[in-house]
Amino acid sequence: MRNFVIFFFSFLLLANLALQLAFTPAPPNSSQSASTPQPDPTPGINYLFSGTQLSSLPQQVSFTYQGLAADITGEIQLIRPYSGGPTGPSPDIAYPTHLRFYFNDFTSISPSQSGWKPHLRIYPVNDYRSIYGADPLQQATPTINNIIDRLQVILVNRPSTFEDDIPFLPPQHNAQIFKAQIKYLDFKNGSGIRFITQHALGGPISNQFIFYSFQGLTSDGQYYVALFYPVSTQILANMDNGSSFNTLADFQSHVQETTQRLNALSANNFTPNLRLLDELTQSLQIIPTP
Repeated sequence: MRNFVIFFFSFLLLANLALQLAFTPAPPNSSQSASTPQPDPTPGINYLFSGTQLSSLPQQVSFTYQGLAADITGEIQLIRPYSGGPTGPSPDIAYPTHLRFYFNDFTSISPSQSGWKPHLRIYPVNDYRSIYGADPLQQATPTINNIIDRLQVILVNRPSTFEDDIPFLPPQHNAQIFKAQIKYLDFKNGSGIRFITQHALGGPISNQFIFYSFQGLTSDGQYYVALFYPVSTQILANMDNGSSFNTLADFQSHVQETTQRLNALSANNFTPNLRLLDELTQSLQIIPTP
């Protein structure tokens, strides 16, 4: 029997109603997040969040996650302002207030991936574009605008191959060394592109680092959806720390051959099954705040 869990996000300011605000510790290397979980009459099924700085966040978010987690933790991740400059942080350091959902007790992940916790992020597009207002040298703003604008074009034209990286938020320091299992998916009120990839400067493609990504936008353009979920497959060995390639040509050959092998696999040749991840994505509904 499938378990469907719906997460409701309601941000209401009612007169004479006292709203309790609870702060949840943020995951490692991340700023503190604020959330107020109010359980529905059916505990563990519905959650209500209210907090500060919520005018641009969705009113409700729902999705299914059969076979992907024991439960979900939803958070309001508060803004991390940009303080760039000639020696300032790169664009991935800053982000607007947004929603994050963490997949708990994800038993399908291999031990080597234990530090990579699956999560779903929903960003308000306009806030992401404007967060780099304090960017006088325009170091970060073009990066973010280019990612969002390119994704909009890609979702209209739907190319099947890519020479450059597929748009990805948050921005990454390392490139996508390969892109496999590319597929376009529509969700309840938007669309996006899913793929398997690995961000790295080099080294073999490995179960230790590959993951499923979905990058999408709501139909109204208000919200950017980014899903990260580590996957594995038996055709890949976990990375040997001593592995290396003698030449660039050797590495390029490895990437090409491995990508072809990954593209030849069925959804059920991955753990977790890519079908489950696709179903999660396709069930997603994001209702904007009126």
